[in-house]
Amino acid sequence: MSFLSPRECSRSHRAKGSLELRCGLALCCSLLAVLLGAALLFPSPSEKPLDTRGWKLTDFLEHLNGCGLQLRVAPGRQNDGPYDELYLTENPDATWDSLSRKPKTTKHIHLWHGSVCVWPVHPCSDVEWQLAEWGLHGCRIGDFLLFGDAQILQRIQEACRQQSGL
Repeated sequence: MSFLSPRECSRSHRAKGSLELRCGLALCCSLLAVLLGAALLFPSPSEKPLDTRGWKLTDFLEHLNGCGLQLRVAPGRQNDGPYDELYLTENPDATWDSLSRKPKTTKHIHLWHGSVCVWPVHPCSDVEWQLAEWGLHGCRIGDFLLFGDAQILQRIQEACRQQSGL
């Protein structure tokens, strides 16, 4: 049977203490990352989302115009009433026909430079899944979904935050 000398015991405790310190630091960093991520994904209660209940696309468009966005509108198709989608673009030559042919997928996002599509959220759609698929190229503002150029989406989101005093 062998016994540890005081010197060996001291080294063992230092190594154990160092390991505990590193584990503690790693745990703190992980917790901080989770809290920071949650703060970015979920707005604080003071940041109320834009209330678009009862709005049609034309109401949303009026709101964006009131925010001072300089985007051209190419209206979408009509289904016996209000538009069910519209396109906002910086491209002066874009038409509804040319924009409506673009696939709403990140694989084809290069086709969306300077343009976005906006449509109301449908009750049957899986919005969270769709937004996860689109990443930076999609967002939800109130009862509306937007897909397209990430810079245009960012400008729209920022304008809506400023307009509602957030």
